[in-house]
Amino acid sequence: MPRHRFEAFPISCTKLLIHRINTIFSRLVRDQRLLKIAEQIVGGETYIHQSRINYKPGLVGKEFYWHSDFETWHIEDGMPAMRAVSCAISLTDNNAFNGALMLIPGSQHFFISCVGKTPDNHYQTSLKKQEYGVPDPISLQFLVEKNGIEMPTGPAGSVVFFDCNTMHGSNSNISLYARSNVFMVYNHIDNQLQAPRDGLTPSPRAKTFRHSAHCHIGNSAKAPKSAPCSRIVNAVSAVFTVLLLTNTCSWPIMKPSNLLEI
Repeated sequence: MPRHRFEAFPISCTKLLIHRINTIFSRLVRDQRLLKIAEQIVGGETYIHQSRINYKPGLVGKEFYWHSDFETWHIEDGMPAMRAVSCAISLTDNNAFNGALMLIPGSQHFFISCVGKTPDNHYQTSLKKQEYGVPDPISLQFLVEKNGIEMPTGPAGSVVFFDCNTMHGSNSNISLYARSNVFMVYNHIDNQLQAPRDGLTPSPRAKTFRHSAHCHIGNSAKAPKSAPCSRIVNAVSAVFTVLLLTNTCSWPIMKPSNLLEI
């Protein structure tokens, strides 16, 4: 008999702006237990810059290389400053063996200007595979040797907040167990998107995010009331404020290669 040939299907999938298309997630982003933490970190009222679900299926979920979200959002989407924070809620158990999120503590204090020109259409693939906007090996070594690597693991419902400039990534998932997380990015209402850097053409993603700035979420009364979100929010078992954001940043010191200390 012929040997069975395993066909790997495409990888880590992402669904964007879920708070706009699903009433459960629309209420989730406004949940006071999450919103108050985000507002405390960024120092004021917020709106949702991004919301998405990242699926990393068992056996075939691919890795996602080290990167800073702010570096991409600053260059491609026109985010002016580091006044955004990401909130990751695990929809499945996150373990060391199924591609859990990895973060470099303290890396939010260093801005790495990545080498190379970003193509205009990078937004079409950037959430599937990170090829541009990634750190050079020397800068990455500097960050890791300074503070190491953390991998927050926990059961479904666990919550992690991390700074928009935190260097993070994840391994592939060759276990049998899927890893799915919902990501919500809270951006300060005064930090709305501007024209992209270096003459890049504004992506449809950036245009959509600019429109979302008109719908800030400080007033929870605006949330739809038709669908309960308790199946997700009430599963929250722990809140870890992993890395906090400081609202005032200075960029004076050059570090090895292209790394700036903030």
